Amino acid sequence: MNNTYSISFISNACGVRPHTIRTWEKRYKAFSPERTDGGQRIYSEDDLNKGRLIVSLLEQGHPISRLAGKSMQDLRNLVIEEKIESFQSNKMLTSVGIKKLLTHLSNFDLGLISSEMLRLRLSIGAKEFIFKVL
Repeated sequence: MNNTYSISFISNACGVRPHTIRTWEKRYKAFSPERTDGGQRIYSEDDLNKGRLIVSLLEQGHPISRLAGKSMQDLRNLVIEEKIESFQSNKMLTSVGIKKLLTHLSNFDLGLISSEMLRLRLSIGAKEFIFKVL
């Protein structure tokens, strides 16, 4: 039997309020939950996964109006595209930052070295900074 979830479980798992889930359902048709005899919404495993994908893409700047009607596969593809773009962007930031850092090092400009290292650390994250820059 498939797992079913309450709106409070879905909202907690996705990190949004229950009102937001209801709005996505009503206004954007993002979900079509079943109902209990008492009228409570019952969400499926697919609804849970879709909610998580939507939230992930909303955090990347996609509007809910463009996400709600998409299939699970389309949402997964968008998440993958976002990860690829983020990776490429980080790779470019790292490359440009290292070139700047080398220039500042050759000029013995400690202030610019420090600020470029901080900028790189904040933009690409600690792990990437340690493995790619240091």
